[in-house]
Amino acid sequence: MIKMSKPLASVIAAWMMAFATTAASAQAVESPASPKGLFTSSLYTSSPDNYPICTVTNITTKPVTVTITMLDVGGNVLTNAASTSVGPGKTFELAKSSYTGISRCTFALADTAAVRANLSIIHWDGAGYQIFAVSEAN
Repeated sequence: MIKMSKPLASVIAAWMMAFATTAASAQAVESPASPKGLFTSSLYTSSPDNYPICTVTNITTKPVTVTITMLDVGGNVLTNAASTSVGPGKTFELAKSSYTGISRCTFALADTAAVRANLSIIHWDGAGYQIFAVSEAN
């Protein structure tokens, strides 16, 4: 058993009460709800013949409304498609031509299980398109 002086015991008791009150207050405050969505990691586009494309495919039997945003490395919007309806089994692409730099895509929607989405870096070689890199959205 540890013996404490009365003043020390009073300080510890006051600290424990303050801690318990703070902990209870912290539990009572709800954390803000995170937006539902899917997010890709960043990919680099290195020449004007390469460009990023945010792609979303609806894998359900009902239309899905999605907002797609392409961002640069600083979080600035490069381009976006607000409240786009994607039909059942259909695909929608959002591209940024003539862009050199780092980009990523966000897909805001109510049901993330209803789609598959990604960011691709596409290259035009004069005869056709080639996919250089893909980042799946999670």
